[in-house]
Amino acid sequence: MYRCEFCESTYVSESGFYKHRRTKHSELISLQKAKSVTYFCDSCDVSFNVKKKIIQHVKCHVKQKSRGLNIICSFENCLKTFYSMNGYILHLKSCHEKKIESDVLNFDTMEDFKKWKRFIEEKEKCQYVKNTAVKKAHSKEYIYYFCHRSFAPKTSNKGRKNSKSSGSVKTGSVCPSSIKVHVNSSKINVQYCSTHMWHDMEIGKQRLFTEDRSMIAGKLAMGVPVNRVLEDIRASKIQGDLKRIHLLEKKDVHNIKRDYNITYSTKKHENDAVSVRLWVEEMKKKGNLNPVLYYKQQGSIDSAVPHFTVNNFCLIIMTPLQSELFIKFGNDKVCVDGTHGLNGYSFQLYTIVVVNEYGNGYPVAFCFSNRFDTDTYKHYFQCIKNTIGTINSFISMSDDEPAFYNAWCSIMRCAVKQLLCTWHVLRNWNIWVKNLNKINSNEKKKIIFKTLKSLMFEVDKSSFFVEIDQVLNDLLKDPDTVDFGKYFEKCYSTRVEKWVMFNRKHVGINTNMYLESLHKNIKYCYLEGKHCKRLDMAINALMSLVRDKSFERVIKISKEKRSSKIMQINTAHKKSKQISQDMITKVNDYWLVISENDINVQYKVEKFQSFNGCALQCEECQICVHSYKCSCMNNIIYLNICKHIHACVKTELKIMTQNEKNHCSIFT
Repeated sequence: MYRCEFCESTYVSESGFYKHRRTKHSELISLQKAKSVTYFCDSCDVSFNVKKKIIQHVKCHVKQKSRGLNIICSFENCLKTFYSMNGYILHLKSCHEKKIESDVLNFDTMEDFKKWKRFIEEKEKCQYVKNTAVKKAHSKEYIYYFCHRSFAPKTSNKGRKNSKSSGSVKTGSVCPSSIKVHVNSSKINVQYCSTHMWHDMEIGKQRLFTEDRSMIAGKLAMGVPVNRVLEDIRASKIQGDLKRIHLLEKKDVHNIKRDYNITYSTKKHENDAVSVRLWVEEMKKKGNLNPVLYYKQQGSIDSAVPHFTVNNFCLIIMTPLQSELFIKFGNDKVCVDGTHGLNGYSFQLYTIVVVNEYGNGYPVAFCFSNRFDTDTYKHYFQCIKNTIGTINSFISMSDDEPAFYNAWCSIMRCAVKQLLCTWHVLRNWNIWVKNLNKINSNEKKKIIFKTLKSLMFEVDKSSFFVEIDQVLNDLLKDPDTVDFGKYFEKCYSTRVEKWVMFNRKHVGINTNMYLESLHKNIKYCYLEGKHCKRLDMAINALMSLVRDKSFERVIKISKEKRSSKIMQINTAHKKSKQISQDMITKVNDYWLVISENDINVQYKVEKFQSFNGCALQCEECQICVHSYKCSCMNNIIYLNICKHIHACVKTELKIMTQNEKNHCSIFT
């Protein structure tokens, strides 16, 4: 039954009811439509005249709410919530009377839009980031961007987040500036709201642009070091205003490496232990080119090496090229030392270095282990012996730790000369002297240390033993130094041949600086001075070092490039011009050269021996570092061809040339 609201007439059929309304009450119906009720949305202030439409509109807000977009007005005492940027902007205009500027733009291609967007971002010192993924409806695409300063910072650790030193980029409020992009087949329509609120335009809060990040990532992927990337950007000329890329820091570069997954070749897994194991397994598949001589991971037991417990770790690395160079140069000088700080597990790195024909140190074996005893070093050397055989070294140098040399003698053969690193010995003495609490005077401590140092650098054997007896008597008689005297007598006076200078004259090695400089190179060049926590990263640094050293050797041989030792020889040859012929006196089979600084000091130069094929030669004098020896410290310690040797050889050549001329003139 249908009842008319104007005249109370009733009808059985719907068609009869509507016909009655049209014919009898058309004027009243028109008036009713004019006074219809307006329905307003509580979320975005949009109004509708039809109730059905407002219901449909509210359902859209429910969907937006479920997607997580929640915009709260940041004005004081206004807690209205919105689920769309349009509703929020309309609220700011109507309720808070804010002037929000907007514009509509059209672009032909997406590239044109991106160029315009980059220009706006650089101009306004802000960025527009995507709100959601690209929406598609009715063959159109919708992309929504909002200001990157909007909303509060996201946390993934239950609200506990370490605050940044410069503060968060997010303001906690919603900036109305936004971009809405409609893409269809013919054109790109852009609705741009340019008004920013709740923040200043700060370049320091700006993000790196995607194009700049991609450019930096490309350089890093090609192997360009982080410091070089920073240097190139900071050295570039700044045109116009300062841009965000000019504020690049190391942290930004490392974040780019993380985001673009630019990693090193030895990283096979996020878990460091798994990554190392996978790398070792990959190396074992190389057969004869496998650089891993031994590997024992923590948690396993090796019955063949009983001194390793479950918690012990050991990894020994030696590439085929390292093996060849160890065989070639290992019979001369072998240096062994350890270092720490290459991982976060207290695994020490033990490196063996030999000295090549150019006088440069070359690493020939590496060992990572958390054990540092004679048994571990024996196993290290035994693995090397199983690969290349016995090494009969002339000189063995290490720090003041007997375990290295004892293990070497047990597996290989004892060296002709065992030398201790001068720097390590002096450091031990200095620590002992500084800790002499009974001595209140610092001057007395300095005198003791200087006396010991001068004793170490004594080159005359007979004078040394006279001096050491006197020094020991003085130390033991003085109540302040008696403890140090007993320590010195027990630990050093019984093995003077290992640390005193008269036993290492003309051998060309005094300290373990080959190893010290090598370890420093690994830490500060290959690991960029950062504290390395991952073992696979340290392994990558070692493999990169060996690769670069190999290329340096090939380049030096192919191009006949001069080494630092050759440069020193040439420098000494030039300095020899300062020594005149009347400063040189020949006595039997040697020469005496008067010092340029003190006429009372003379240096003795005599012939020694020559080695065929020695690379360290003076081309003009036709001599090598083994041809002559001099009593000056430059030749005694570093085995350089000093200026005194050059002067004597040039004088001898002049005399020989003059004699030949005289001999020829007699016969003519």
